[in-house]
Amino acid sequence: MDVKKTKAWNHAEWDYAGIYADIRMGGLLGAPDGETIERRLRAIARKCPQFYPAVLELGLRRLAEKGAPDAERTVEEGFRLLLELAEQRGSACCSNSPSPSMPPRKSTA
Repeated sequence: MDVKKTKAWNHAEWDYAGIYADIRMGGLLGAPDGETIERRLRAIARKCPQFYPAVLELGLRRLAEKGAPDAERTVEEGFRLLLELAEQRGSACCSNSPSPSMPPRKSTA
């Protein structure tokens, strides 16, 4: 089953868009503070754990805060969810073979 076609994903998209609408309308209504945004992102991730945009953003916001010990793990989880979804949809971005238009990465070691 495609998670993007579930009610949970649909609700997560609306809730996520609502956060940005509130941020954009901040001049009129008062923008939500960082703690409120994080609380709303956590709520979205609880309702739809596969909704990678909220998981990724939560991790990145926490990473920007000094001393958020689980931030890196949350960012990694968000990327993992993104890649899993892309693989399920047959996206070329998740292929292990290099793209013909991209040169292979040079080793930094």
